[in-house]
Amino acid sequence: MTAVDSFYEASNILLDLATNQVMEAHKAAYEAILLTTQTETTEALIPLKIMTSSTIVKYIDHFELHDQALNSLFDLCEDYYLPVRLESIKNLFNFAVKLPKYTTRIIDVLLQLLQSNEEKELKLVKELLIAMFKKYPKDCCSGLFHQLENGTCQAVLFSFVDEELMEHLSPALKVKFFKKFLSLLDTSALENCSKVMIDLMPEVEDQETVGKILNLRLQELFKSPDENTVSNILAMSNVLKKSKQQSDLERLFALFEMNLLNTPVQQLNILKLIAEMYAGINERISEKFVQLIESKLSNEFLPLVTEAQNGKLNFGLPSIEPALFIIYKSKKFSDSKQNSELLTATLKSLYQPVIQLRDQLSKAATDVKYKILYATAKNAYTLIVELLKENRMLDYIDFKFSWLQVKPEPSKQQPKVTISKPKQKKVQKTDTKQKQPVKIQSAGRVSKKKNVLADSAKRLLGK
Repeated sequence: MTAVDSFYEASNILLDLATNQVMEAHKAAYEAILLTTQTETTEALIPLKIMTSSTIVKYIDHFELHDQALNSLFDLCEDYYLPVRLESIKNLFNFAVKLPKYTTRIIDVLLQLLQSNEEKELKLVKELLIAMFKKYPKDCCSGLFHQLENGTCQAVLFSFVDEELMEHLSPALKVKFFKKFLSLLDTSALENCSKVMIDLMPEVEDQETVGKILNLRLQELFKSPDENTVSNILAMSNVLKKSKQQSDLERLFALFEMNLLNTPVQQLNILKLIAEMYAGINERISEKFVQLIESKLSNEFLPLVTEAQNGKLNFGLPSIEPALFIIYKSKKFSDSKQNSELLTATLKSLYQPVIQLRDQLSKAATDVKYKILYATAKNAYTLIVELLKENRMLDYIDFKFSWLQVKPEPSKQQPKVTISKPKQKKVQKTDTKQKQPVKIQSAGRVSKKKNVLADSAKRLLGK
């Protein structure tokens, strides 16, 4: 008797389970279905394996063969052929719905399958993981934490949490994840975890923890700096603003030395970030750092005012405010109160133009754009006056950055909706060249001794 004939014979016996009590023949038939999973798959047997996967789950609640059935599904999830794996992975979710006590083991296997190189398989696994996290959050957390502690795919798991799962986590679960990751940091050298920890960090967190995670993340970013370093730093601005560490400021200032700021917008945003971080640090900083700030900002961000061809004064107003504030703050908590000749000349050249611009903008400050520029000009004037004081005794000023004072108004223009014609699907030929399936580790299975099928099932298969 062929495997196909045996499967259909067993399936026919199981059909009357809905109206009859479970008999020994039913159990033998179900065991025969499970035994089908051990048959080597060929292209001709792909439909059989797909039906086997669905049948296992369909009748599982009629028998006490839960462990054997789940192990059989796991075997199908490792099948050489992708269609078999896809159907079996979907049925893992259905298995968990019928028998929730197996959720942790199923999650354990699904997390391992995140290592798949097949796009369709990976997409399905992620969708099912998210669905299971929504339905069984407690069990899913246990499974994920177990994999993080004992698995071999930590980087893949961190990436999944950060890029896929994060938006579906409740605030309480985010805190739970953060605390777990933090505890793992103390017990093992985890790699690639700093980004997800930055994204998970609660609104209120102690300075020691903030400093620890920031230091880890910045070390990773500056280990091999590239064109993405600046955008990655700006992406965690909200956490950086909590930092009270001078070393974090020095790292950000190093970006100017490393020529990683490729656009004026990046330069301005990093300047603003440094200024906001510096606003929360009230301590003395090194003389070397003060000199670096003054030299760099005086030469690059506070250019002497020049006369443009159209007769209008030409200077970069947005960058002036954060640059002046950084210099003001560095001198406020430093013994180096004396301005350099270049800085003094720059401040004097800016004084009158900034006053003129402030007065002009005060009359046109009805538009949000001009409100921000007006606030910028006022702040720049206040800082210039302070830095030009002859006695070098800088006063405390009640200062609020212009970019935080005025929020840009949302656009009132309705988004344009474009309706495109549905594209006709092309019939694709089946790709017979299969990629290697993910090998599931033993953590997802019970002992093979518990998966021995009854002799009656083997007889039913004609073996």
